[in-house]
Amino acid sequence: MAVIIMSKNREKYFLCPVCENLETKTGLLKTASSGGLGMCYCQYENDRQLISYVEISKKEYESRLKQKFKT
Repeated sequence: MAVIIMSKNREKYFLCPVCENLETKTGLLKTASSGGLGMCYCQYENDRQLISYVEISKKEYESRLKQKFKT
């Protein structure tokens, strides 16, 4: 008999340190399931570069999200 242990899946929040793009774990997983890399594809002057997201707190994510929609 197999026992399945379910853990709480808490949402995680991420920020690109270069372009400050916000993302959630759910969003990254959805992108990855469609063939994405789970990284930010930042646009520079003449180039694009993959940048790893850094994890941030829910409070910081919500604060940055509010600022983003104010402008």
